[in-house]
Amino acid sequence: MTIPREPVFEGENRFCPLCECLVPVGAHECGRCGMSIPSAKKVMKEAPMSGKINTREGLPTIRFTYTYMIKSDTKDMPFDLVQDSVREGVRGICITRVFPDIVRRRFGDTDIPVVWLSSTAKEECIRPRDLEKLSLVIEKFILIAPSVVLLDGVDYLITNNGFKSVLRLVQILRDYVSVHYSVLLITVPPAVIDEHDMVLLEKEMDEII
Repeated sequence: MTIPREPVFEGENRFCPLCECLVPVGAHECGRCGMSIPSAKKVMKEAPMSGKINTREGLPTIRFTYTYMIKSDTKDMPFDLVQDSVREGVRGICITRVFPDIVRRRFGDTDIPVVWLSSTAKEECIRPRDLEKLSLVIEKFILIAPSVVLLDGVDYLITNNGFKSVLRLVQILRDYVSVHYSVLLITVPPAVIDEHDMVLLEKEMDEII
């Protein structure tokens, strides 16, 4: 199946970036896996010309084309950054170890897609060892329009794949967000990653939060 690489306009069908199922015009979520699919009006919304996403007081300002590592003890911060970005009209997606229903309850009434890093056989899941699919899902999502991508659970990916494989993934994602005017947020608990590996990972970041 060929996935369109251009923005979606009114009158065209769309494809789910997670399961590649055809999504009819007017539908707001994938009928197979439940991922939220943006409307054409949202897809065509231009990114702020300033290049910044000015989140609410108490949260850092983030910039398009930047990659951020979040080392804060506040577990809610990464999700708050995504939610506030969506409120400003920027698309957002969360890829996380947290069960999707818990994340959705936190977000409230929003259509932020949530992908669960889990070996559970559910449609909205990506298995932790399937780094190629994970990379492809993110690439397809940000191809549509500038987006904020949260990758929450890097330590879990390292446990399942080894550090070098995950480092290569982060390097690929960094290139994706640079080319497609998007933002990558990754969360890394410093206490569970080797100091030398942490240094290598930090070199791929534009900023540490």
